[in-house]
Amino acid sequence: KRHNGYITVSSKINLGTTFYIYLPALKNQKVQPAPKTEPNLSGKGRILVMDDEPTVREVLGNMLKHLGYEVEFAAEGQEAIRKYQEARKANQPFKLVIMDLTIPNGMGGREAIRRLKEIDPRVKAVVSSGYSNDEMIAEYLKFGFQGYMAKPFRMKDLVEILKQCLKD
Repeated sequence: KRHNGYITVSSKINLGTTFYIYLPALKNQKVQPAPKTEPNLSGKGRILVMDDEPTVREVLGNMLKHLGYEVEFAAEGQEAIRKYQEARKANQPFKLVIMDLTIPNGMGGREAIRRLKEIDPRVKAVVSSGYSNDEMIAEYLKFGFQGYMAKPFRMKDLVEILKQCLKD
C-alpha cells in the first residue's frame, strides 16, 4: 500500500495458483539492471540427492545439472544406500551425497549417513533441512557430514557448499 501497489490471486483446484503483483512504474528515473552473477564453479562427476519431496529433488537436480554435474535421486535412505553401493560396484562412484535430514515414514539423513560411513568411511555428504533447530544441523561434522544446506536452496549457497566439500 505504501508504494501504491496491490496484489491479487487467482486459483483453480488441481491447476495451480497465480499471484499478480502490481507496482507503479518509476517516472523519469533510470533503472539499473541487477548485475548477472554466474556461479564460478563448473562441476564434473556424479552427485546423489536424497529427499522425499519430488519438487525438491527436481529443483536441486536442475541446479546441479546447470553446474555440470550428473545427478541421481533417492526418495529415502534405503534407496540412497542401495544406489551408493551400486555406483561403487559399477566403478562410477558419487562425488557427493546431499541428504534430507527428515524423511517421514523412511530413513532420513541421520541413519543413512551412519550406514554410508560403514560402507565407505570416505563418503562425502551434506545434510539439508528446512529446520535449523536440530542438534545435527548445529554439529553436522560430528555426525559425519561435511556441510549443511538450508532449504530453500540458493545457487550461491550451493556453489559454496560444493567448493567446500569437493575441494580435493
